[in-house]
Formats: sequence, structure tokens, C-alpha cells
Amino acid sequence: MKVSEIYGFIDSFAPFCTQEPWENSGVLFGCPDNEADRILVCLDITQNAVKYAAEMRCGLIVSHHPLIFHPLKQIPYNSAITALIKNDICVISAHTNLDKAPGGVNDTLCELLGMDYEKADASFGGGFLNVGTLKNCKTGTDLANHLHQKLHGAVRFNSNNSIGKIAVCAGAGGEFYADAKAAGCNTLITGDADHHDFLDAAEAGVALFAAGHYETEIPIVYKLAASLERQFLKDNNDRQSLFADNEPANAAIIVYPYTNSINTITEAF
Repeated sequence: MKVSEIYGFIDSFAPFCTQEPWENSGVLFGCPDNEADRILVCLDITQNAVKYAAEMRCGLIVSHHPLIFHPLKQIPYNSAITALIKNDICVISAHTNLDKAPGGVNDTLCELLGMDYEKADASFGGGFLNVGTLKNCKTGTDLANHLHQKLHGAVRFNSNNSIGKIAVCAGAGGEFYADAKAAGCNTLITGDADHHDFLDAAEAGVALFAAGHYETEIPIVYKLAASLERQFLKDNNDRQSLFADNEPANAAIIVYPYTNSINTITEAF
């Protein structure tokens, strides 16, 4: 498999031309003509992720979050970037294009939560919002417990009022509470929200739930790895993914499910 083939496949369902103007998705390191017989799929490209990719002899890392967002003035010797160069590992990052794509980050979160959902009009949240309902979540506490059970992380929320129509934005979407309300929702589920988002959302009559940036986005890593398997590993005998450290060492599509040293509170209530 060439890096360009992997790029073309991702571009077919999450076009890189749809990324936001401020961001940096695409081929970030390496030559598109390089061979990539083994691929590491991850959320964040950390030093540990690069080390693991090198140990597993991966020629390509596919990440959700781009390692480079802004122009660099210097590259530290012991950085992830230096390790990528030393080990001749290519990088493809698919960020906001994958967030908004059909079957992408947001859709995957809604499916995991068991929602009946649809894409919100792009005028609400710039294409980053889904809207829908959860039948068995009547109150804020019901929804918080459901998020905790499905995503296994701490959940913060600002209201125990009745849950109606729900807007969803995986990752950092606390700022979209006004767009959620404009889309006819009284509830917004996201990953990250700051203190003032909670206060302002409450004033606007929107129940805001923050279930963790990592927790709301890591499901796409597994889904993307499975999609790469189906597309590029035609022989069922070779379709073995490494979902952590306990699968066959000859796996071709490898999932690195860890981010930086962030401890998750597993008992939120």
C-alpha cells in the first residue's frame, strides 16, 4: 500500500477540501509514494505513539488530531516530529474533514450512544452538529449516566431538566450551545466545555453535557482502523488488527488507543 492510496481512500469519504480554513489536515510528513504495509491509527501523535509505531515497523501513522497546527520556529531534538523523521514514518491527519463527514467522528458518537439522529443544517454550527433524540433519557441525570456508561469517563453537566431534542458535537464544542438552541434543541452533548460555556448555556436554557474530548472522539479511531482493514486487506487471513498490545504481532492495521498521560475519572456519580 502506498501512502497516496491511503490518502485517496480517506479523501473519498472525508474530503480534505472540507477541512476548516484554520487547520492542517492531509499528508503532514513523508512522501506520498512511500510504501506503508503497516499502519498505526491513533487520536494524537505523541512521542509514545511514534515509539510504538517504530517498534511495530509501521511506515504510516493516520491520526485524527494533526501534530502541526501552526508554523514551527524550532523542532526540539526529543520531539515526536524528530522521531518521525528519524524513523522515516509518514503521517496523514484527518481532523475537521473527518469530524463533519458522513460516518465520521460525530456520526460515530451518535451511533455509539444509540441516538436517532440526522445532520443539522450547516447554518447551525458550521456542519459540526448532529441533532436527534435518546428515547430512554428523560432527565439530565439519566443522560449523564448514559454518557458515563457508554463512554466510560467523567461527565459534567449544568441541568437536570427534561431532555428534549439533543445536539451533538464530539470534541471541543461547548461554544455551540447557541447554535444548538437555534436548531431547536434544549440539550448539547460535547467533549470539552469551559466554565463560561456552562454558565452561558444555562442562561440560554440549554442543558450542556461535557463527556470528555478523548472519550467522545476515540471511537472514530477504531472505526477508521476497521475501514482501512476492509479496503486494503482483501485476504481474510491477513485481517488482524492490533487493538492494544494483545493481538498478533503481524497485524497490518494497528490501533494505538492512548493519548498523553491523562487520567480519566471512571466513577462520576
